[in-house]
Amino acid sequence: MRELAYLVPVALGIGPAAWFRLRARGLVHEVGTAPARPVALVLGAKLLRPGVPTTLLVHRLEAAARLVELKKAERLVLTGLAEEVETMQAWLRARGVADDRVALDCSSARTIESFAHARKALGLTAVAVVTNPFHLPRSLYLARAAGLDAIGIAARPGMPVSARTMARNWAREAAASLRAVWDVAVR
Repeated sequence: MRELAYLVPVALGIGPAAWFRLRARGLVHEVGTAPARPVALVLGAKLLRPGVPTTLLVHRLEAAARLVELKKAERLVLTGLAEEVETMQAWLRARGVADDRVALDCSSARTIESFAHARKALGLTAVAVVTNPFHLPRSLYLARAAGLDAIGIAARPGMPVSARTMARNWAREAAASLRAVWDVAVR
């Protein structure tokens, strides 16, 4: 029965998710071939436990560190809740990314909040959004709806992710696409 509760929003979310993917064409880049942007906005994700990022969050952090190393981003803005952002900063610091290249935005519990805050409170206008490939189309839709000139950086797996985890993430993303359309319409 619990699986059925997920099935309805996933089925309804497939349309918006497919639309987001079409709109994202030409905006998604690999780290090595991405155009330079002054700021890369790195979206947070849940932690395994305090101070320990999930594999998917590590993928985002690896991509962000590489952008700085390749001089494709002057500065990183880490978004999410305080514990996520602090864990992200510690991970980057341990890999040689200087603190003066990193800004922390601990006020965003959701993706849409990260973009609204980046635009209004931080005054950003053009960003590279760093997140996992399955999350990029919806993220770019929300970033552009917030008024940001956004491109996406695909945080490809550097470490393996289970098929179950990927299936759960794609299903979650389809359902979240419905909410994204609602959120933009209401805001």
